[in-house]
Amino acid sequence: MAMHHDDDAGGAPADKSAGGEPGTVVPGPRTGRGMRPRLLILIACVLTAVALFLGGSALGWQLANRTISASTDAEARPHDEAAAVARLDAVIMPEVRGLSRADAEQVIADAGLSATVEFADAQSALPEGIVVTQEPLSGTTDPAKVVLGISVPAVMPDLVGADREEAIDALSDLAVAARIVFAYAPDADPGDIIATDPLPGQPLGMAATVTVAARGTALSLLDVGMSRDGCSTKRDIVVAGVDEDEGIVCDLARGTGSALWLLKGKADRLTATISLVDDSDPAGSAHVQVLADGASLLDERVGFGKTIAVDASVSGVLQLRVVVSNEGDGAVAVAVTDPVIVGADQAMAELTR
Repeated sequence: MAMHHDDDAGGAPADKSAGGEPGTVVPGPRTGRGMRPRLLILIACVLTAVALFLGGSALGWQLANRTISASTDAEARPHDEAAAVARLDAVIMPEVRGLSRADAEQVIADAGLSATVEFADAQSALPEGIVVTQEPLSGTTDPAKVVLGISVPAVMPDLVGADREEAIDALSDLAVAARIVFAYAPDADPGDIIATDPLPGQPLGMAATVTVAARGTALSLLDVGMSRDGCSTKRDIVVAGVDEDEGIVCDLARGTGSALWLLKGKADRLTATISLVDDSDPAGSAHVQVLADGASLLDERVGFGKTIAVDASVSGVLQLRVVVSNEGDGAVAVAVTDPVIVGADQAMAELTR
């Protein structure tokens, strides 16, 4: 009896659809799992090579730079060393001002200077025998000659006429402190020295007084008491085409006029402008006198459209008078505008009381 055998025989039947012989195993398609390790290894090798290349380049540049720097340093070093040696060999001038002559000489010798040392008298308010100047100054290298100024008693220099800063500098050079005071001086420019204490040529101490010219105070004569005859203070007048707020006007319809001020010796200078008022007769003229204690400061004729400038010293003058008179037949009026006196502050204050 024929027997039927199962293809399986306890196993899976052979796959005949693949066209293979019974019992032959046909490989299936690759899934990629076997390729990944090889690809990663290849990428790692490439990156390692690139890193080694770049690292070698950087190291090469670094070594090259170090070589260049070392070469440059080697070239510069002899010059730097020579300069350093020169500095070590140099002898420096020390500071000796304020020392006695003997101590200064010793300090210079101890510094190793071979320079010639000379001495000169230098006026100063410091104790006698002290070094007050030195040439050259400290820090100078290898001087050939040293000159030391040794203090001797100082006297007040003649500073009258110098300006304030010049006087302060001159006294400072003598180690003298300057005390500044101000005083009005009519004949000096403001800021100039008009006096010193002590006087020029006298011995100096540690301080001195210097008197400086001040500007003083300007005071209008319109603010000072006035006695008048035919003259008065008027506002809004026109003289020589110029509008003036205020002035002293003498109407010469009667022929003469005058004004008088008692200055009491307080003022030092007078300035003013004298002219005919513009509504006067154009053909007219006037004779003008300015008298200081009877002495003539001004004696002139003034015509229409003309002006006379007054600038005169009135130091010590007690009485100031202006006298005007008509020289023609026409009606004229004489105006004194901007009349100003200048003097010391206190003196001008007293004239206004």
